[in-house]
Amino acid sequence: MTQGFDKALQQYNVRSDSSFTSIAKRINQYYDTATAGNRAGYKQWKRWEWFAAHHQTTSGKFDNYLQKNIEALTVEAKQSALTQQSYNGNWQSIGHTNAGGENGTALQGRVNCIAFDPVNSQVMYAGAAGGGIWKTTNGGALWYNVTATLPALGISDIVVAPWPNNNTIYALTGEGLSANVYLHKGFGCIKSTDGGNTWQLANKGITDAIPDSGSGGYKLLIHPNDPNRLLAAMNNGIFETTNGAQSWRFLPTGLFSNTNDIEFKPDDANVLYITRLGDNQLHSYDFTAGVRTASRVTTAAVNRMEIGVSANRPNAVYVLAGPGSQSGNNNIFVGLFYRANTNETFSAVATSLASNVALMNLGSMDIGFYANTLYVNPTNADDVFVGSVALARSTNGGSTLTQITNTNIHADQHDLKRHPLTGDLWLCNDGGIYTSTNGGASFTSKSNGLVITEIYRYSGTVGVAGKHLIGTQDNGHFRYNSSANPAWKFVLGGDGMDNLISSINANVIYACQQNGLLRRSADGGETFYTVPNIPNYGSITVYPWITPIVQHPPQSILVPVMTLNPETIYMYSNNGILVLVNNGETVYNIGPIAMPAATGLAPSMAIASNDGGATASLYMSNGSRIWVNNNPLQNSTANWTEIFWPTTAGTNIAALAVNPANKQDISIALSGYTPNGKVFRSFNTGITWVNVSNGLPNVPMYSIAYANAANDNTPALYVGSEIGVYYYNINLGGWAPFSNNLPRVPITDLQVDHTLGRLVAATYGRGLWSGDLYQPCPNTQAVNMIMNGGQYHFESSNQTNTAATIIGGVNTMVTFKAGNRVVFTPGFSATGGVYLKAVTGPCGSGAVLPFVAAPILHKQ
Repeated sequence: MTQGFDKALQQYNVRSDSSFTSIAKRINQYYDTATAGNRAGYKQWKRWEWFAAHHQTTSGKFDNYLQKNIEALTVEAKQSALTQQSYNGNWQSIGHTNAGGENGTALQGRVNCIAFDPVNSQVMYAGAAGGGIWKTTNGGALWYNVTATLPALGISDIVVAPWPNNNTIYALTGEGLSANVYLHKGFGCIKSTDGGNTWQLANKGITDAIPDSGSGGYKLLIHPNDPNRLLAAMNNGIFETTNGAQSWRFLPTGLFSNTNDIEFKPDDANVLYITRLGDNQLHSYDFTAGVRTASRVTTAAVNRMEIGVSANRPNAVYVLAGPGSQSGNNNIFVGLFYRANTNETFSAVATSLASNVALMNLGSMDIGFYANTLYVNPTNADDVFVGSVALARSTNGGSTLTQITNTNIHADQHDLKRHPLTGDLWLCNDGGIYTSTNGGASFTSKSNGLVITEIYRYSGTVGVAGKHLIGTQDNGHFRYNSSANPAWKFVLGGDGMDNLISSINANVIYACQQNGLLRRSADGGETFYTVPNIPNYGSITVYPWITPIVQHPPQSILVPVMTLNPETIYMYSNNGILVLVNNGETVYNIGPIAMPAATGLAPSMAIASNDGGATASLYMSNGSRIWVNNNPLQNSTANWTEIFWPTTAGTNIAALAVNPANKQDISIALSGYTPNGKVFRSFNTGITWVNVSNGLPNVPMYSIAYANAANDNTPALYVGSEIGVYYYNINLGGWAPFSNNLPRVPITDLQVDHTLGRLVAATYGRGLWSGDLYQPCPNTQAVNMIMNGGQYHFESSNQTNTAATIIGGVNTMVTFKAGNRVVFTPGFSATGGVYLKAVTGPCGSGAVLPFVAAPILHKQ
């Protein structure tokens, strides 16, 4: 586990190979009673716990979810009977693309690294924590995704080969820390030889040393004198290739784990500097002699150290060491250390920032294990930048470190590099990408186009186009209003969790931050206030990390015209379901009594009424058990009945849904890797269940929604999985992929809007998407849209006409299929390199385009 969890693991003697339940139980016990000074890493742990809970094997262990995703997509491509895509479900990204906070703060999501084309100053590449690789061709003015045909990857580092091979890009998948913190695992290196349009696996030799649970990377280096020689620092050691990543070998340094930073000695590439997590030594490896030596940087305990070198002073080395902490009222960190020559010892040049600004800590909580970056100017070794929570600079070799006081710089810095052609500085952090054109005096966000938001929950306004609300990891809540300028707006901070827009008044919004911190807005999200009278408000033992809220179906009465129960809200707690009435002024608990606390997966709730809201059935799950209350408006704890469902090993209830036209009809979506154990449905309030998993891939499910409206009892469903959306109805005989142009990412929330004929999907890593509802194969169709990146498939039983504009190069894959003919009408265009295919054949007769990673991401 990450350093933030060490105290919990040591106190309870938890083994790293223990089951998820064992680990979660012990670490939650630790945090439930930890004092402020011992709560470092709590938010990172809860994010990890939620994500990890979806990815258990039948034995309760963690699995390599990325490899599982690729396997599932490959199987899907080979299944001819169920590979037809949506006939009209053309997904389009809603964003957000550039919703900043006050003063221009970037709030896109976490970016880990940036790399530069050595010839064209306008071309750069960036790696996101869960959203893959992004490219700009206009100096950062606009970014676009170049891994649209791959499952979303956690990218830890990117390097670009020198000219004339500057179209060759290498990327290290997975994150060393996040293989433990967020489970953004990987499988080594991928490579592109066409500027990012296509990618191949380039990990032979790395995967041999990666355990089944996957691995994570930290850093890639290209040898300064040999572009085919690279080094990869990973959490299971250092790997070397001498043939352009055709094969790798384990570098025999004698260091086998948690290698987090590597740097060549500036004037001698035969010497490699190495640091490891939890190790207070700087290691030096001599490639010629095959010998490793070590120099102690500090006698203090460290969790993470980063290396800084400069060609201006090639024998000198800086090391930045965490953790950060508080001593009295002083914000300190282990230190910035300096050694002038190889035969000298390290000395601390700074252990704090000027004016007592916190570098690596939030109060008593350390952040240095997670965010830690060091940059030394290659032309001036006294010009040093250090980054963690804050960003600071020294012009005197670290003796004085002063915070760069831009109010727009997002917290948690991960990478800082100087552009080799322009000299500008580029910064990556938890908000996005920044640049400085004045040597670091100020920074400006350059995050436009980065759709990398990791969304927990989504709410829309039924029947009203262009109004959305998303709760996101680490970056709070965002509201979308298509009539506003800008359309996307940041409205509430913290970790953004469950939310709802009132079905009576769209200006009334409820938004939950982590652990049940519920806020209410009466002006469409312009301002929020704390909902009063909620007991144990924000308690981590009472409210789950993601606390569900739902609204009671309002009851309309014609004479006189009024609405009963206009704003009755149900809120989950481990002590029972809370009922909030009178705008939250009145709160009471309706049980059930002694309900077991939720573990790992977020609990879920759903409600439906057969009589316009006069009565309703409220369903609730804590992740492992289900209850129903058929009279939730009554202030009583006696109305709950437990529902027993067909439990399978290694699975939990990820989501539940109830038919809006029949409150006895419920469905549950399950996590984990149990084959043919993904979705179960009951038509009699859970007395009996039907397994409706046929056709679904063996990956975790996250979300589920009924396809019908309240006055239409058609038995159809949508489910959101680890790799996209699927559609089910009885006539299909199983589930059909419904991911036309949708990235292959976890679908954490789904909402159907029958009034507008739209389905909205929230993703964990690629923002918010909207698509058409499923329709039977049309007789004819016209496709006149612009397609730029992604996978598209169109079918009709007779004829398809298209005047589409298709751009994006090889990264765009399009197939037209019709029973009789495909007609390209005036106005149609497709740029060079686009994968385009037109064929004739009956609807649903099998895939004609491989909508998977396999043809694009293949082994060399």
